[in-house]
This record gives sequence, C-alpha cells and structure tokens, in this order.
Amino acid sequence: HEAVKPIALAGQNISVTAKIGIAHEQRHCVDASTLLGQADIALNRIPGEDGGGYQFFAPAMAEEARKRQRITHDLRSALGGSELFLVFQPQISIRTENSITDANAAEVLIRWQHPVHGAIRPDEFIPIAESTGLILPLGEFVLETACRQIRTWLDRFGRSPRLAVNLSARQFADPGLMDQIRNALEKSGIPPELLELEITETAAMKDVDQTSFLLNTLRAMGLRISIDDFGTGYSSLTYLRRFQVDAIKIDKSFVADIGKDHNTEVIYKAILRLGQTLGTKVIAEGVENEEQLAFLRRCKCDQAQGYLFSKPVSAEAFENIYLTTTTSNASSVAPARNPASLAGQ
Repeated sequence: HEAVKPIALAGQNISVTAKIGIAHEQRHCVDASTLLGQADIALNRIPGEDGGGYQFFAPAMAEEARKRQRITHDLRSALGGSELFLVFQPQISIRTENSITDANAAEVLIRWQHPVHGAIRPDEFIPIAESTGLILPLGEFVLETACRQIRTWLDRFGRSPRLAVNLSARQFADPGLMDQIRNALEKSGIPPELLELEITETAAMKDVDQTSFLLNTLRAMGLRISIDDFGTGYSSLTYLRRFQVDAIKIDKSFVADIGKDHNTEVIYKAILRLGQTLGTKVIAEGVENEEQLAFLRRCKCDQAQGYLFSKPVSAEAFENIYLTTTTSNASSVAPARNPASLAGQ
C-alpha cells in the first residue's frame, strides 16, 4: 500500500485512512444485497479503531456474526437482570511473610451466567461490548455494584478492602465518566479512597493532556489510580513522567517468565526499583507458584495477586476468608468513616 498523503483542511493536515470489506461471488450467483451484507461482515472484522486495512469475506464469518449478534442482544437484556455479577481477586501484601488473610485490596471482575448457555467467558463478551458501545452501561454497572459492595462490607464488618475497578478505553473517553463516579460515590456513601480505578496504556495515551486532567481531578476527589498491564507498551515511562498514579501493576507476562528468562527478571527488577524510587506502589499480577513469590519478595514488591493466593471469588467467599477472621488483620483494611463531601467537585 502507498501511504496516503495528508489533506490540507482549514489550515491543518488531516490524515485519512480507509477500511474495506470485500465479498465476491464464489460458487453460485448471489444477489447484490447478500454481497453487500457479506462485505459489511468482513469490514467489521478489521481490527482497531484508528487504522485502515481490508478483509475478504469467508463463510465462517457469517456464523461468527450471528453469534456476536446473539451475544449483543442477550448482553443488553442481561444489563437489566441478575445474570451479571462481580467476583473479587485479593491483592496480598508480600513485603513480609504475611498470612493469606492479609488482603487490603481486591480487583473487581465481571462474570456472566447466561440462563441458557451457562457461563460466558469475559474474553467472549467484553470485546463485543467494547465494539458495540455496551461497554459503557456495563462499566457503569460494575462501578455502581462495586461501590454498593464496599458499603455493604462497611456496614456489616466496619471495614472493607479497597476495590480496584477496570476502566476501558471507551469509558475513560466518555464525557459522562466523572458524573458516573460522583453519583456512585454519593449513592453508596463510601470513602473515596476505598475505590481504585485501573486504566490501561491504550486508554491513557490517546489524549495525554485530557488524561492528565482527569487523573488529577480523580485523585483530588480522594480516589486511587493505578496503571494496569504496566511494561507492555512503548510509552510506559511516559506514564510515570506525565501522570500522577498511586500504583503500577506489572503485567503477568513478566511474572510468568520468572525463573525461566534472566532478561525478564532484570527488567522486572528495574521496574520495581523505578516504582520504589518514585514512591509508587508496585503490584504483581498472575503469581502462580512459590518461586515467583520468593523472587518478588526478594525484590521487595509491595503486593501480588494470582492463583497462588486465590482465584477470583464471590463476595460471600471473600467475606469468609478475609473479613470474618480475627480483628488482627483489621489494620490491612480501611475502617468505616463518614464519606467526604463531594459537593463542588
């Protein structure tokens, strides 16, 4: 492909890209409407929002398109029912030989139990939600439900772990995000510091100036901010230079290679030292064995999460393990208190 030259428009150079879906008659004649429909299916298979490219239609795409349509329809219905629910994966403090009950935070994850098809994996419905725009009401559901769960734990136990909620790129760019967060905090009446928002490099780097403004506003409200999948993108260091964050979560691909790849371990140590120097908490994702945990402890990593400690569990299971224990671990979770006023923020 030849590079498309920018177009001068109103004194600015505008780059234009194109996506092309291609369909053609194969074994038997088809009408124009069918061909256009097939070309449209192929067009929707081209990845990415900003780039160009082309894609030929293949018969298997039609079945996949029907499945996407069904999931889209069912997910829209699920948003108004009880099929969607949250699970929680604890983040364990590992600076010392702590007990598994020393969890002062947890990552919030969404699950879908379909009444006919059973459990539908997040990697099946989340990408569809993102491409259809359903990620916005889905994200709002997760945010509000997480805040209500914190309120429930504060009322029942007088304390609650901090809950980390993932924000998609589309959520982060949504003009209504700030109002959603304020409303969720006001309705639940929780201390803002018990809510942590996780953003990815893709979301943050689309508009650096806007991201910087949003992060500063959110932190001024008392919320915590963390960078998810740190170390996987070319601009990771830009995060730490431009954005004020409370924690970085090192991608699980680095953890998986501990004990297998010396270069990975060197990079991991460098990221840890960088975070420590900047006073940013470092969290390791995907910890699955004792060798990985021992390495992280030697490097003085702050927290870890993964199947070595616990898979994501229901709210009830989380309570039984981490909140109904003796008060000796009460210092690892925030006490209940009156929420700060959000008026004027």
